[in-house]
Amino acid sequence: MSALRVGRLDLLRRRVTVAVAFSEVRGQLVEGTPKNHQRRSVPIPPRRP
Repeated sequence: MSALRVGRLDLLRRRVTVAVAFSEVRGQLVEGTPKNHQRRSVPIPPRRP
């Protein structure tokens, strides 16, 4: 969630674009690519009551 940006949210289509990820290197957060090194779109599940 730390790499989530407002511009990557599409609330009308209920999708999030995963384009970057943070990892910890020697106690510092470093921005890099996601695990599969590719951007992907993930559905946002519906809210539960």
